[in-house]
Amino acid sequence: MSPGQLTSEEDGSFTAASVNLISDWVKNCLDNHPDCRGTDAPHILPNRILNVSGSGDIKLCSGELLNGQTYCALSHCWGDAHSTPPLRTTRDTLGVRQTGIPIPSLSLTFQDAIRVTRALGICYLWIDSLCIVQDDARDWEVESAKMSSIYENAHFVVAATDAKEGSAGCFLRQPPSSSRPTSKRDRLSSPFSTSSPLSPSSSGSSGPSTHIFFEPYSWPNGNPTASLCPLLLRAWCLQERLLSRRMVHFTRAELVWECRSKVDCECGKLNSPGSLSSGPSSKGEWSTSQEHVKLFLLWHKTVSLYAKLRISFPSDRLPAISGLAKKLQSRGAGRYVAGIWEENVFADLLWTMVLPGTRARQWQAPSWSWACFEGPITLSTAVSYGSTKESYVDTLHLRKPQASLTCPSGAPFRTTLISLQHGFSGDPTGKATWAELTIQAPTISASYIGKHSGDQMMRIGDMEVKFKLDTSEDISDFVEGTPLTMKCLWIGTMWKKGIFVSEKELTDSERTEVDAIPLPHCLILRTSRGLGGTKPTTSAYERVGVLSFNKFSKSSETDAAECIQQFKDAEVERITIL
Repeated sequence: MSPGQLTSEEDGSFTAASVNLISDWVKNCLDNHPDCRGTDAPHILPNRILNVSGSGDIKLCSGELLNGQTYCALSHCWGDAHSTPPLRTTRDTLGVRQTGIPIPSLSLTFQDAIRVTRALGICYLWIDSLCIVQDDARDWEVESAKMSSIYENAHFVVAATDAKEGSAGCFLRQPPSSSRPTSKRDRLSSPFSTSSPLSPSSSGSSGPSTHIFFEPYSWPNGNPTASLCPLLLRAWCLQERLLSRRMVHFTRAELVWECRSKVDCECGKLNSPGSLSSGPSSKGEWSTSQEHVKLFLLWHKTVSLYAKLRISFPSDRLPAISGLAKKLQSRGAGRYVAGIWEENVFADLLWTMVLPGTRARQWQAPSWSWACFEGPITLSTAVSYGSTKESYVDTLHLRKPQASLTCPSGAPFRTTLISLQHGFSGDPTGKATWAELTIQAPTISASYIGKHSGDQMMRIGDMEVKFKLDTSEDISDFVEGTPLTMKCLWIGTMWKKGIFVSEKELTDSERTEVDAIPLPHCLILRTSRGLGGTKPTTSAYERVGVLSFNKFSKSSETDAAECIQQFKDAEVERITIL
């Protein structure tokens, strides 16, 4: 099949000029972007793939017999509970799909994706609902675990970015405008560069901020909203976006190109000098070698964005980001357990909820993992990252030498990982069946005393201090005047002023000389009650929240010093957290 030939009448946003533009983008990428060519050598195709060659019906076939062939993949929204579900392959229909799939039986989005694939001269297309047996749990588990390589190895990904569900299609369903850009010269003076509905600018400015949200980590005001393209609000789409080498977004205004080396669009604003989206794409961060500290920073940044996105099934929270976890593992990030990296475990544990969330009704992750919550949530972290160490969280030197580096019993006053374990049925980066964390840390008693002036408050020793609560479910049995018993574990310290201890190995005397101020970071726990339908576990605990201190606040320094004083007689305890 030769590229540039439309198989039917030109329609809205997909014209012969669109085909030529996509072809130019792909050719330029293949010729000039070595980071995007990385896996263009013959590769293994997905287990099942759609043969879309010709102009008639399509069929499902085995990818094993087609290794080395080029294919496209579709990124799309399935829709909500009120939408007509996309055509699916089930155990009963698998044989029928291999015989043939009539084009009219497909949603408009699927039909449009086939048109794009055919127009670019490619014979094979991967669509999740048709290439994975949807009612076979084992097949879904095995095939969904491969999604990272499926999207990464695709020649390019067709993104139905403006479609809420399958009936919307990829293309703009309106007569082509005479002003629609058809050349780079035309695009630079196109009205799409100033009136695009994708611009986050409230002033309507035609400046370089146009379409800024196509930079994945630069959402307007830091938050995705319903006014943006539906696909970009979908949790599954994030790893499809970040791992694919090339992606073409079909939006209501124009085509947008993303590859590991460049972001571009028909109007040219995304690639214009001074644009916040010009230069290398964030996708490139996932394909280039980086030191460990940057890998973990990238993970925290990505999880903070991912947690805000919509997911239809809460149990998909870990599977829908497992491809990114595998990618970091391939680059040396080490062992991964339920959203947490063993090598960076104490920094990873210090996520906080900006607003209390709701834990999943059925267990899907341990209480110490951000993945245990339903729905979009907003996460934050107290962790800063240095240039040579995993983070500024110091677990060996929790307090100044003058305060003693040992407990009253003589045990080292430090935090230690004892074990990090989990069970899984298939993919170790996907769904977990159980998980537990055992650490040894300085521990004191604490109690929840209620909410005051909008802040959740707890008492440790003779100090009352505010903390970040994970979910109001954990305090549902609180009665005013009757504190709830909890535990406070000193997980790590961030050192303010002087030389940060994570930048240089300091002796005790050097630490005194630089006069760094210790800011403790603590986990707040309760005795196990059982999460998501599980039974309570004797002698185990569950996470309730985090106590941390702002390094930019003078009053926080004072509170931190008082908190440290409460730990003066603390002993190190071995604690298992579920």
